[in-house]
Amino acid sequence: MDLLTDLPDTARDAVLAAVRDQPGQLAVELAGVGDGRKPRGRRHPLLPILMVAIWAVLGGARSYVAIAEQWRHCADHLHIGAAGTWWAPLLKSGAPSMWTIRLALCKLDVAALEAAVCRWATGQALAAVDAARAATGTARRRAAELRLVISIDGKTLRGTINAAGEQVALVAIMEHATRTILTQAAIVAGDEIAAARTALSQLAEVLDFSGGEGGAGVLVTGDALHTQRPLATWLAEQGGHYLFRVRGNHPTLEHYARSRAWKQVPSTRVYTRAHGRRESRTIRVLSLTQAQSAGIAHLMGGVAQVIAITRTRAPLDGEATAARKPIKTSRETVYYVTSLSAHEADPALLATWIRDHWALENGVHYVRDVTFCEDASRVRTGVGPQVMAALRNLAITLHRLAGQTNIAAACREHAHQPAASLEVVLAA
Repeated sequence: MDLLTDLPDTARDAVLAAVRDQPGQLAVELAGVGDGRKPRGRRHPLLPILMVAIWAVLGGARSYVAIAEQWRHCADHLHIGAAGTWWAPLLKSGAPSMWTIRLALCKLDVAALEAAVCRWATGQALAAVDAARAATGTARRRAAELRLVISIDGKTLRGTINAAGEQVALVAIMEHATRTILTQAAIVAGDEIAAARTALSQLAEVLDFSGGEGGAGVLVTGDALHTQRPLATWLAEQGGHYLFRVRGNHPTLEHYARSRAWKQVPSTRVYTRAHGRRESRTIRVLSLTQAQSAGIAHLMGGVAQVIAITRTRAPLDGEATAARKPIKTSRETVYYVTSLSAHEADPALLATWIRDHWALENGVHYVRDVTFCEDASRVRTGVGPQVMAALRNLAITLHRLAGQTNIAAACREHAHQPAASLEVVLAA
């Protein structure tokens, strides 16, 4: 469910205009990021370096060298922002070398950078969602978008190494409706649960998980790794809700989900035809009584509904040919638990949220790997990989908020039009 792409052109233009009502907020947020370089001999302030780095990554830059080349080859366009309070120093100090850019980005306060990006991205996403809701005419769409839904998932950056000698891994949080990346946090010592708590805590500082007065609150979707009782308890304390998958890493809870009398539960079925196959999804939702919920509180606190989804996939007629590897017919049943009650989320809405969760994998991790070649990046040590990942997240978010669906094409367009791309950065 992508609000910006699903809206009519006139409505989408109104939404994007509402998001751009307060230009320059990104620079305001990034101005508070601490510069770890020694003051002596420092010629280039950190903020202009960060903004030019975003400008370069918006056009597809993948390394410190590419950022320096963007600065050097497109210096004439910097006069666009000469009147700005932070942009003017660029015209006096000249273009920094690649080593200066590398040092500045590797010495900055990465926690402050992530917090600044979180504040800006959350504000932009909320503005876009609110404007899209106002522009939507159907009651069903308004009901589906009343709750803010976010996905959380981790990703390992191949070929990288941190101070502890481990591969750099990051947990990212994405908002479902606009598919903007709200924040990310580093996974320390392989503990993705702790990193998820860190990222969610950072988000909780700028976002009320309970939704405030009359609000529906925040729903967090996650895969089986995040199906943990401490995380569910923490979300309940914040006033939020969860929708987590149940698998073998939580065997007792999985056995409980499998052992329900599913054949007696009413079902809802959805059919799709895409990617050379036809697929049917049958969803059954079992609401638990207060006593039943209390009975499994030691497994997962606050469970209000258990969901079973049976997916059946088969090749389309004529698709399984000798020239193409046949698509085998498959059938599997997966289970989920949620703290939302039946009147807060119907089966169709739960199925939508479960399917939209994987947009984080397809729309963020895949884009960073394929479009920005993240796993092949030569930025491999220190905080550099996390900083570059944050810049890629910003670029993807800026493209998505501009209504772009093909990030690779959007990067090429910005690379061919550096002046227009700079204006986008200045207005962010």
